[in-house]
Amino acid sequence: MSTEAESLHRAIRSAFEHAQPPKVVTTCTCEDCHSVSFDFVGQRWTDLPAALLRRHAADLCLLEDEAFAHYLPAYLIAGLSDHGEGFVSSACISLESRSNLDLLDSAQNQAVVSWLRYHGQNCTPLVASLARRVLNEWQQLGDGGA
Repeated sequence: MSTEAESLHRAIRSAFEHAQPPKVVTTCTCEDCHSVSFDFVGQRWTDLPAALLRRHAADLCLLEDEAFAHYLPAYLIAGLSDHGEGFVSSACISLESRSNLDLLDSAQNQAVVSWLRYHGQNCTPLVASLARRVLNEWQQLGDGGA
């Protein structure tokens, strides 16, 4: 992991360190939602095993708002790994689909903005383009700005 990625990792951890696990992960009862709910409920984002997070790499978009806000940092940090572009894509697509992000405070918003900027410069062209597009949209929402 690069020095910049390590610094970003620390910033994400710091911004989200006091987050408490949500009581409800998802209200949907489909098989995928049931699986992610079963695996995540009651767990802090810092305690999710890597294998479990990999199994649910594409499932961030299934989570209710509070669960999304709680588990988002696990996906952001996983996206900093050498093989994290799947997590980057999942997080970007999930961030892009959220318009109610009042659940994040200013430090958390800034950590997300920094993460998007980093990936807008350090991923393969397709994923970098997605990260830049989401960054632009995120900044238009308000306090995710520079």
